[in-house]
Amino acid sequence: MRRIRSTLLLAALAFAGTPAGQSMAKRYVITSAGAVGDGQTLNTSAIQALIDKVAQQGGGILVDSLDY
Repeated sequence: MRRIRSTLLLAALAFAGTPAGQSMAKRYVITSAGAVGDGQTLNTSAIQALIDKVAQQGGGILVDSLDY
């Protein structure tokens, strides 16, 4: 299993579709999507579902500092 240590995941989504001058992008905590940051659980589908949700809502920042 691959472990990803992440404090900022996919920061590139932060400003997707956001005009200059608007407030900071919304932040989404990865564990709120059902991911478990224990370094053993396979979280691919939970993280992908959150990425899809964030993209549909115009972008944002996925954050967490656990092991995935």
